[in-house]
Amino acid sequence: MRFAGVDIPPELVFAHADGDVVFFVGAGASMASPTNLPNFTELVKRVAQRTGAEEPTKRALKAPDVCLGRLVRPGVDVHGLVAQEIRGRHRNALHDAIATLAAAPGTPRIVTTNYDNHLHSSLRAIGAKHSVFEAPAMPAGGDFEGLVHLHGRLGQPPRRLIVTDADFGRAYVTQGWAPAFLREVFAEFVVLFVGYSHDDRMMEYLAKGLSSKTRERYILIDRDKAKKWAGLGIRPILYTRDQHSMVTATLERWGAWARDTPFDRAQRIRRLAGETPPADPDEDDFLVVSLDDERLAKEVCAVAKGDEWIDWMARQLPFKKLAGTEDAAVDDRVLSHVANWAAQAGVGTEAFRHLDQALRDTPGPVHPMFVSAVLRRITFEQVDDEQRSHWLRWVLDYAVGQHGAELQWLWGSEVNLTWPDTMLLLNHLANQWRPSTGSGFWALRSPRLASGGGLEAGMRRLLAVPSQPDKSRELLSWLTAYLEQAHRRVTSAGRSFDPWSYARSSIAPHEQDRRAPSEPEQVLVDLGRDGLAQIGAVAPELADAVRGLWFDSPAPLLRRLAIDNLWKAAEPPAGVKVSFVLARRMLFDNEVRHEVYGLLASAVPDLPGDEFDDLVQAASVGPELSAVRHDDPTVAVRYRDRAAFELLHWLVKYRPGAAAPPALAEIERRFPEWEPSPHPDLSRYTETGSRSIEDDWPWAPLEFHQMLADDAGSAIARLGSELPDDVERGWWGAGSMLERVVGEWPDDGFVIWDALARVEVRECVILGWSTAPLDESQMDRVAAVLSAGDLGGLAGPVARLLHPWTSDTALSRRWVHRGDGRGLARRAATMVDDTESLSGATDLHSAAINSAPGVLVDFWIDVAVDDARTGTYPGGGLSSEVVSALEDLLATHSRLARASLLRQLNFLYRADPAWTAMHLLATIDPNKLPWPQVEEAWGILLHGQFSEDLLQSGLREWIPVCARRVGQGSEITGDLMRLAAVVAVHSTMDDAERLSWLTALVANATTDAVVQWSAEVGELVEDLEPAARASLWGRWMKPYIALRVGGAPRLLEAPEITAMLGWLGGLDAAVNVREGVDLLLRTSVGISSETGSWRQVDVPPEALEVAPGEWARLLAGLLSATAHPLAPGVAHWASGAHTTLRALGADQVSMATIRSEFFRLTGNDLDERTA
Repeated sequence: MRFAGVDIPPELVFAHADGDVVFFVGAGASMASPTNLPNFTELVKRVAQRTGAEEPTKRALKAPDVCLGRLVRPGVDVHGLVAQEIRGRHRNALHDAIATLAAAPGTPRIVTTNYDNHLHSSLRAIGAKHSVFEAPAMPAGGDFEGLVHLHGRLGQPPRRLIVTDADFGRAYVTQGWAPAFLREVFAEFVVLFVGYSHDDRMMEYLAKGLSSKTRERYILIDRDKAKKWAGLGIRPILYTRDQHSMVTATLERWGAWARDTPFDRAQRIRRLAGETPPADPDEDDFLVVSLDDERLAKEVCAVAKGDEWIDWMARQLPFKKLAGTEDAAVDDRVLSHVANWAAQAGVGTEAFRHLDQALRDTPGPVHPMFVSAVLRRITFEQVDDEQRSHWLRWVLDYAVGQHGAELQWLWGSEVNLTWPDTMLLLNHLANQWRPSTGSGFWALRSPRLASGGGLEAGMRRLLAVPSQPDKSRELLSWLTAYLEQAHRRVTSAGRSFDPWSYARSSIAPHEQDRRAPSEPEQVLVDLGRDGLAQIGAVAPELADAVRGLWFDSPAPLLRRLAIDNLWKAAEPPAGVKVSFVLARRMLFDNEVRHEVYGLLASAVPDLPGDEFDDLVQAASVGPELSAVRHDDPTVAVRYRDRAAFELLHWLVKYRPGAAAPPALAEIERRFPEWEPSPHPDLSRYTETGSRSIEDDWPWAPLEFHQMLADDAGSAIARLGSELPDDVERGWWGAGSMLERVVGEWPDDGFVIWDALARVEVRECVILGWSTAPLDESQMDRVAAVLSAGDLGGLAGPVARLLHPWTSDTALSRRWVHRGDGRGLARRAATMVDDTESLSGATDLHSAAINSAPGVLVDFWIDVAVDDARTGTYPGGGLSSEVVSALEDLLATHSRLARASLLRQLNFLYRADPAWTAMHLLATIDPNKLPWPQVEEAWGILLHGQFSEDLLQSGLREWIPVCARRVGQGSEITGDLMRLAAVVAVHSTMDDAERLSWLTALVANATTDAVVQWSAEVGELVEDLEPAARASLWGRWMKPYIALRVGGAPRLLEAPEITAMLGWLGGLDAAVNVREGVDLLLRTSVGISSETGSWRQVDVPPEALEVAPGEWARLLAGLLSATAHPLAPGVAHWASGAHTTLRALGADQVSMATIRSEFFRLTGNDLDERTA
């Protein structure tokens, strides 16, 4: 990157942006005005002069530390003299530039061999927080932040300055703390040296810290002094000879760039808009570098308008990548922006020639994004015919098998393509072949197209245009060649059968053809059929020629098309059509059977008598035995006769008044069992349609009821005959009819019960009684029958009889108060087969509801309710009868019964806490039982209701335990967190206890679970009255947020903050919103960048009206703390919030920050989005 005329390697710029660069600063940084400090050599001269010693020779000055060492003698404080020489000066612009640049990524990292404090002053001046380290107390070189004075600094006792050879010996040899620090620095960080010269003695010492395991090192140096550095493994960054001020200008420009936000850079790009790219090399380089950032690449594309901009863009890496001339990696999002720019800038515009020239020498392959962008442009936007034609041809040269769908958009669009373009595009679309896959009838298929919808739409529009003979001839010539090529493809490698030709039963629309008309095979068949028909209307001679060509084609599909056209054509007369079929020996040609039969059906009524007789004679002969191709002559003859039999019947059928020919009578005499096929023209015929269970009823319910009344024995016998021996329990035609009969006439059920003892019959009878309007006497009879009979296999129907699925309360509870009903329930419980209900069940909750034990549990719950209402059991708790029944069910059908009882846990606990605690609560304790068993139980009980008493029975304390044990992605997490939210919002526990409970919940739950809980709390609070919301905020919500912001019981994360925004959205007082904003902004955590419904922001626009300034401050702070791109839902909310807050006149500083940070995180300018 170029700053003030100096090229800084991009990798160094990017390393600096990542906070990965250490700046080493030498004496040259302090020599400029107004600092004007001497370099090391000049410093030695000044100290020597002040001691009265002779001036060191030029040779001696090559080791200035040695010179200073020689000046040391009693009474001469060399260290103090050095300090005096560098004291009392002012910092210069280079100090400020270094400090600003070093601090731009955050905390600065600077190492200096200078003794002055000017870098420290510069860092303080810009407000950069930093630590200062001074020799010999060095930090860890691989992990330090701040300013390191490697050789000491003013402010220390002067004796600690590293100035003499003895000092350097201690630092670099005997004590060795300097090279130890340097080795870690050079190994961990990229280094940039500033203010060092080629003969600098300090560099010799610094080189002692270099090793083979170091990262990149750079030095800013003038051009004439670059060679020495290669030997030290240091890469020189060159500026013009003796123009040392360029160093300051370069670092200043670099620092300004580093401090810029992406939004600042976008604004700078916008200022560069013009007819030509900028002439300033720095600005040009800035644009080049901006193309590496997808957010800024979009801005560059927005200003790049005109011929010269196209030429400039064509020289850049993203364009070269799109054009296929560069293999370097480029962000796909950048490529997308540049591809769309190129299509907009150079396709359909006056700049078209420039883009065309830029692509002319492209070796390819062109990037698919580029091709797609061009296709979208010429399909959906206004482009003149010449350019559209040019770019279509360009696309077809590069669209190698991956743009079929987009080309179909163009084909199916309203764009008026020229005729040559139409044929080019059609040929391209229809010649993308799918490789052979699978086996059987469709082992080889038609053109490989992602979808045929576009192909069909374009074809319909093409056929809607009045035919022009020249174009029609070209179109049908192409189709002829294409279909024959398709025939050759699918019959190659020894295959004689052509599935392509039989992709449909009929050339004309037919009920047997259920494949979508948009499929490419269907579209091309329609093209041939309708195209030839249209030509026949305007150019019959041409139609005859094409038809003749197709009759002679080896492709059966073309022959079918030809016969279909002859069949539908008004001319020639019927006799000529039939003669044509006979002459071409097509009468028994199976490849064209449907079309030949159709032609004959339309021609036979109008044939003269002698011609009809000739046709019958030809049909009577049947196909030649050589064409039958069967090894057994008897079978071949039978096949021949069958073909003649079907055709003769067909001819008689369509010839009014025609008698059966003698040949047909002879065949029927020899094969009396033969019946003519209803569809002899088709090789197969499939009936379709939907059926209901009533379609399988042998009799209507009223009819069977009457049969029972007239002759019960006969009716029962006939019913038994309708029941197959291998029928399984479940629906069968006669059975469902039987349920309906018994449901309407319950007494019929007793007749059937006594006559047929089969389980499946009695099941239907019981189910019929379950919905029947039984009177008391009938209920007595049902109870008697069931009590006396064998209920093996009938426990489920009996349970459903006692507790039917109905909204009719009287019907569902009619057995509850009856002793015989309760007796049946006890008896049915002993005959349940659990394996049937649990077989294949993946959801115990649903299995229990639909099982006999589950239904019986519901029955006994109704008994308990009935006892309570009627005062039958006034002693409190559950009656002994109910307890006994429920315990029996638990003992014999534990999983299903317990699941059903857990659904009623709230009622049972209120009715009998002691029994419920012993038999149910003890089975769901997550502290004592295996988690799979507990998770299964909680998955059911979480669907129920929870009173405060029930929660206090232990459930409330178990919620955090379950939150710890539940696995990531468990199905119960959502319901568990919903219950936890109810506890937080509605529980009557005191607030100190509530906060303790919430702390335990958060400590145990996953982040996802806590986020779900936070969102659920927001929804519950939103439903409260304002006064209640304010009360909750002060009592526990604000203290809870304070705990979480403080890191208790664990660090707060962005998704949780995002969910908490909904809490603030429910506050009605500005002061409360301010309190919440102050709390949330104490964190350095931003807003969520993850997707998922629980991570979206649930704050409606009207909530922002309470305190727009506070919301703007909060949004600005959260966006500034967010490191990763926003999830789409969060970005959408932030955009809408910005619009609302701007309309409400929120603080402009915050609004500017929101706009800038939103651009950084999404690449979109909010002002443009809302313009």
